Amino acid sequence: MDRKLLKAAIFGGIVAFVWGVFSWMVLPWHQMTVHQFSNEMQVASCIRQNAPESGVYEFPGNMTSPDEARAMPYGMVAVNLNGMHHNMSGSMAAMLVTQIVGAFFAAWLLSKTKGLEFYQKATFVAGAALFAGIVAKLPGAIFMGQHASFTVVCMVDLVIGWFLAGMAIAKVSK
Repeated sequence: MDRKLLKAAIFGGIVAFVWGVFSWMVLPWHQMTVHQFSNEMQVASCIRQNAPESGVYEFPGNMTSPDEARAMPYGMVAVNLNGMHHNMSGSMAAMLVTQIVGAFFAAWLLSKTKGLEFYQKATFVAGAALFAGIVAKLPGAIFMGQHASFTVVCMVDLVIGWFLAGMAIAKVSK
């Protein structure tokens, strides 16, 4: 494997990871777009009684008549019946590896281009992130009713993070 490509992937992945931590833990914008239920204990109890296993649930479901479905709220919920007792350090390590793998593909795509200057390379990677956001985030907004503010924040976050990662990749791969 090309050592320069691997080095670019590691540095780009670290930058994308650090941006993600900063974006989610320091900036308020993600928290501003995610709402909380009024009575979480009651909602959790209802989910536990009606979700036989962990997974993704949608309501209203297929057994609801079209007239009933129009009268009900719509939702899609990821349910983990075991709760939030996951290993944060393990999750963070997995996320770092995920970002490094993503940066590897960004660096590989960038290696297929010719004659780009530093900021053009970073913009190329940001453009790839915008493409990913369009095909991965917009369907949730269109079909699942995710609020526009949530979708926009996620996409802007993605583009900023990968522009910064693209700068690291461009610096290492020059």
